[in-house]
Amino acid sequence: MQREAQICSDVVSSVGQMVRAKDQPVDLPGKGPIVAGSRGRLLLLVIPAICLAFIISLALLAKKNHTASSALAAQPQKSIAVLPFLDLTEGMDEEEFADNMTEEVIDKLSKIPGLQVPPPTSSFYFKGKQIPVVDIARTLRVVYGLDGSVRTSGDRLRVAARLIRAENGYVI
Repeated sequence: MQREAQICSDVVSSVGQMVRAKDQPVDLPGKGPIVAGSRGRLLLLVIPAICLAFIISLALLAKKNHTASSALAAQPQKSIAVLPFLDLTEGMDEEEFADNMTEEVIDKLSKIPGLQVPPPTSSFYFKGKQIPVVDIARTLRVVYGLDGSVRTSGDRLRVAARLIRAENGYVI
């Protein structure tokens, strides 16, 4: 759990650099220069919250003794597919932001030891397709699927995320 907490701390630090820089480019390792603007403040809250929620969910589920169904028996119990976040803004003009958020969450979760996360290319294959998250998770051979959306509410940008168990399709 200490490693997971360190990764969440790194996420906050990276996004914090973007927030402090306002509209100035910030050179993030492995990502190159990024301009944050007002979205950086949203990222400062959203990405760590998603990481933390996932870590807490895993910890709670690890304590329960679930028997895996035969369909999930070959899948690692600590695996998640992060699906592309949907752009639900009125003008559909936040797609790049939603895609970048998806990639950032994949990057941070993939650094958690023992957690298997399919690469962005696998997740983005399903972008725009009307396939249930449960079916996508089974196709990618993961136990959990994480999907979400980006939308505007007045002058605010809102981000929602759902963690779904592939075995039964329920939101955790």
